Amino acid sequence: MHQLATSYFDTFNFLYPFMDRQNFLSDTLTKVISEGFDGDMESVIALLIFALGDVAYEGARGNPVDIYRGRPSGIRGGSGSSRPPGLAFFNEAMKRIGCVFTECSLENVQMFSLTALYYQSCSRHMEFWRAMVSASSAWKTLTGSLREGDLIKRAYWHCATMETTMHLDMDLPLTSMMNLEQRIALPLFQSTYCEDDFEGDQQSHWQAHNSSVLALRRICVHIQNGISEMSKQGANSASTNAFSLLSAAGVRQLASQLIQWRGLLPSAIQWPEDNPTSFPGLQNVEQQPGNIDPNLTSQSPNPALFTTNLDEEPTRYPYAYDIQVAILRTRYYYAKYMAYRPFVYKVLHFPELITRGGCP
Repeated sequence: MHQLATSYFDTFNFLYPFMDRQNFLSDTLTKVISEGFDGDMESVIALLIFALGDVAYEGARGNPVDIYRGRPSGIRGGSGSSRPPGLAFFNEAMKRIGCVFTECSLENVQMFSLTALYYQSCSRHMEFWRAMVSASSAWKTLTGSLREGDLIKRAYWHCATMETTMHLDMDLPLTSMMNLEQRIALPLFQSTYCEDDFEGDQQSHWQAHNSSVLALRRICVHIQNGISEMSKQGANSASTNAFSLLSAAGVRQLASQLIQWRGLLPSAIQWPEDNPTSFPGLQNVEQQPGNIDPNLTSQSPNPALFTTNLDEEPTRYPYAYDIQVAILRTRYYYAKYMAYRPFVYKVLHFPELITRGGCP
């Protein structure tokens, strides 16, 4: 149990930090070990964390799900889509979830969020979305105590980020919880001191990554709203084309927000714009002897963090560091695509309207 819990908190919870490690280990896990699994909230949350911990462990160290022409699949663990890792724990949680799913508590939000993460790990996207809608609905009933204050903020912004991602990618509807965005402060990641979380942050900078993801999410929303507004203005004008107002100046003004975001990134998670697979450039092996990068030297300040060579054994980084970096950078480049997407549309559908200054 401790191994699976550690596997979860060292991976999933650094990517989606809405759970408190110290509280789970000292209260929830202690109760489950002493009393066994029951139909209470602690048992459901523990089983879901064990399921995701198994996903994280098998995903890094399990056998490849398939071998094609001698090349092992990059996806590890389980038996393909029919038997993903952690399924036994997840099924046990689902047997008990009906006893507690109507509770109005922070744990209820966490339970649905954990359920959604498991569905997401199995590529069950609609089930993932439905579970996140349940988490968002449960969050609106919270009042919260001082001790839970930062965790409630974390839960809100986790739900908001997931909802926004599904809305931008698949145009799925947003819940009314999104109307509270301007009233909810960003989390400060304040909780009971936990040495494991502190050490993980020193090596992977997960708090800086998550704060940057939240800021990038707001920029994506602004870009989407700005493009929609320009499109409406074009549709309501006397122009023959709804996209005539999507000028280079207008789109570049939206894209400039991304430039500002990059400039404000903490130096520990910066990367060269023209080298998206590199390690952050500030790391120094003399100052950080326990550096995550095993090959970093002063002569090679920006070695590759990722490789596309399938014949090489991939490097295993602690704390899902490579996944954490990939998520942040992928969202950034997707946001750039969003900003310049009107140009792509214009070129494909209205090439006759392209002018010398109309596209970058």
